[in-house]
Amino acid sequence: MPKSPQWINSEKRDRTIFILLFSCLVSGIPFTNLTYGQESLRLSYMFGNIHPHNSLITPLIKKPVKGFTVDYTWKNNRGEKWRQYFNYPNHGISYNYMSYGNPEILGNSHSLLYYLQFSFLPKHKFFDAGIIEYTGIGYFEKKYDPNHNPENQAISTYFNIGATIRFYTRIRIKPVYIEYSSGLNHFSNALIKSPNLGINVKNKSITVGYEFEDPPVRKNAPKTEGKTKPRHEFWIYGATGIKEIKGIENKNYFPVNASLNYTYRTSVINKMGIGLDFVYDPSIEDYAYLNYNYTGEPPLNFRYGISLHNEFLLGRAGIFASYGLNLQMNEYYTRQRYYKAGVKVYFNNLIGVVLLRAIPLFRADLLEFGIGYRIAPKSKK
Repeated sequence: MPKSPQWINSEKRDRTIFILLFSCLVSGIPFTNLTYGQESLRLSYMFGNIHPHNSLITPLIKKPVKGFTVDYTWKNNRGEKWRQYFNYPNHGISYNYMSYGNPEILGNSHSLLYYLQFSFLPKHKFFDAGIIEYTGIGYFEKKYDPNHNPENQAISTYFNIGATIRFYTRIRIKPVYIEYSSGLNHFSNALIKSPNLGINVKNKSITVGYEFEDPPVRKNAPKTEGKTKPRHEFWIYGATGIKEIKGIENKNYFPVNASLNYTYRTSVINKMGIGLDFVYDPSIEDYAYLNYNYTGEPPLNFRYGISLHNEFLLGRAGIFASYGLNLQMNEYYTRQRYYKAGVKVYFNNLIGVVLLRAIPLFRADLLEFGIGYRIAPKSKK
């Protein structure tokens, strides 16, 4: 029988976090109807601790994590067409610096991130509370090296994907506001190179911001786009990426993923649907040979599953998330469930796809890039 992975005890926590985030997407994030934004500049001081999600991370924790963030929120008219459907949430660009309290092994990181900020409250003249999400690329000064830095099992490439989610409260005395937030930060390379345990930081921050303009004039967004509104949509995509496996040196794998999907458009800004996923991953059997008592039977590299997905539309882009179940199971597969999250970019009926596949969440399995095509017959109003 295969041995259980070290992260199995954290699966329930990861599943709970994913369900909460996925539920927000499925529900269309109703609190977004209560937000509006304006141009501003903000400076945040961050402090926190590395979360030891794996036993190999524990020895890396020496001192608290510290850092700062500089955010610029774009003007009201930036992305006005799609923002009006969410009643003008704040969004902008951010620079983030973090020191992980272990300069010899982990060093520091520098990140360039895009962020979205949504408010929970309908009116916040003096007080506000909500959520901020950051996504982007981080550069790490230190990475794993088998000879010079073998203890760094968290980061093995200089550039890594970064994501942060924060819940905040804000006191506003126009044009200045003071904000306190608490959240989770994650960096990893999506298994492009191994080892890739990633770094999770539970952090808090204190922010001072300055607003350059008043909130936009609130107006009701159109219920339909133009004269036609496609409700039913079929789309297909193919994607591939590159990954490594710890313990197998100098060998890269190129998994291939194909997906057939049906989507129903529930509103101008939201789609929900179901899909069939087919994955050929040549690393699975090698991993089984290395870690389990695998003799070559049954074949493991090809898998297929069924998934539910939701898409949140922001202009030509869509934030995409799905939860799936592999339809075959044997003793060598430790999990039937899989998750995918990413971005779709529309060029009329052609679709560019960037997806992060994870089993379970926060245990990145593959970063995929692909292209797709959609069939979306339009019906008249």
